[in-house]
Amino acid sequence: SVANKAPAVTTEDGNIIIVDYNEPVSLKCKISGHPKPNVVWEKNDGTILTSKLSLVELPYDYISVLNLERVISNSTYQCKASNDYGKDSKEIAVETKQYFNVLTKPKGGVIKLNDKATFECKVDAKPTAEIKWYKEGEVVEEDKNYEISDDKSQLIINRMLPENVGNYACLAKNAFTGQIFHFVVKISDVEPPKIDKTVTEIRVKEGSHVVIPCKMIHHGNPPATINWFFKHESDDEAKRIDQTVGEETIEIEDASPAFVGTYRCEAD
Repeated sequence: SVANKAPAVTTEDGNIIIVDYNEPVSLKCKISGHPKPNVVWEKNDGTILTSKLSLVELPYDYISVLNLERVISNSTYQCKASNDYGKDSKEIAVETKQYFNVLTKPKGGVIKLNDKATFECKVDAKPTAEIKWYKEGEVVEEDKNYEISDDKSQLIINRMLPENVGNYACLAKNAFTGQIFHFVVKISDVEPPKIDKTVTEIRVKEGSHVVIPCKMIHHGNPPATINWFFKHESDDEAKRIDQTVGEETIEIEDASPAFVGTYRCEAD
């Protein structure tokens, strides 16, 4: 009679197999045991894979073959055998010389004013891929409003503002290959400023104190910056008055002919 025997598993080609990227490979394990063992292959992510079990030599020896159609990443596979008298397993690591797998592509969208937004660009690659972020074709640099994670896989806008609107891209690249992913960022809850455009004529005496207001109907959201322009009667075009940026009024302490002309305020 044939003695009962718990399974014993051995690998045919060693515990590590190196494969060219995107190429097929066959994994083999030899099982000795009686009665006929049940054999399964399990990937490191928990997936159970179909394999073929063949009898090599009566009554104990079997061989199980797992055919992988293409290898695109490093993974481990367990050949697991069991019968009524015990169980055994062996692990085979499959490594590819180079690979480039996109895990997460950045998605654009409409972000509310002042909200925080995170964009993700993740790649599993060998050699490791370098990631760079771009806005309107220029590399995004970290500042008070832009933050980039240590591994470069996340671009964070800490506080969404109108100047953050635009066309973005994530470039992931290593020595062998690369991919670029484009996305668009828009903003909501923005309200434009509104100015009363009625032309007001102000007549003053020379030497008097004059206050010229910018008549804001609505400051906007976010609040607009006010800029003033002045065109003297003898000038061909208006010139910006730099020292008044952000101020809603202009004050003239001592009116004189040099101040006669047209004043205009604009809200950006």
